[in-house]
Amino acid sequence: MTIDGNMLVFQKYIEPLAKAISFFKIADRRVMGSMNDFIFQAKIHLSMRKSPFDVSFLLNESPMSYLKYHRPKDVFRVLNIEGIESPSNRQGKIT
Repeated sequence: MTIDGNMLVFQKYIEPLAKAISFFKIADRRVMGSMNDFIFQAKIHLSMRKSPFDVSFLLNESPMSYLKYHRPKDVFRVLNIEGIESPSNRQGKIT
């Protein structure tokens, strides 16, 4: 996140909660499909002897149908950080 210019977002919103783990039921099957697609892509890249660090950048560059074929890193960058909701409330509301 630092390399993508999101260090402050990480420090403010993610790091303080990094020790707390919550499990949510996925309300939209498209989210699960995207997660499975990322897992498949990661396995392929790792089998080609790419480092996990490099794989994370490749996945961040992959357009996703759930994000209207935008890249995850671009969608994350334009989120209204002040209005972040819990992940379970935000599913299906990406424009």
